[in-house]
Amino acid sequence: MYILITGGFDPLHSGHIYAFTEAARIGKVIVAPNSDDWLIRKKKSFLLPRSERVAIIRSLKMVEDTISSWDDEDDTSCGAIKDFYARYRSKGTLLFANGGDRGPLGANESEVKLCEELGIFTLYGLGQKAQSSSKFLADYVHRLIK
Repeated sequence: MYILITGGFDPLHSGHIYAFTEAARIGKVIVAPNSDDWLIRKKKSFLLPRSERVAIIRSLKMVEDTISSWDDEDDTSCGAIKDFYARYRSKGTLLFANGGDRGPLGANESEVKLCEELGIFTLYGLGQKAQSSSKFLADYVHRLIK
């Protein structure tokens, strides 16, 4: 079983580690960090470039592989899902996972539809919402300017 997890991971924090660890109990973890441009669109900036985030994530023992160059211009994970499917479809059951704060009601319709079309199962609420990258960085900036 192979499990895809996508996200900004900027910075990587304990909530991400919890999700990766929980996913590793189920199958082989494949992580696809979003692009720098995606982070700029979502958060106005980024702390670490994708190449750095990929290097850190690849070093984690519970991560099997990364997908480090995929198209997220549409602000969905569909590009990563397509790449994941192309690479792993012949290797077993595929899952697309969302983190501890995500549920089926807030899921991206395009991602859900693509997973259904490709026969990829969806998994929600993986790990626990222990931290938020945005909050982590905002708290850091607040401490800097005090």
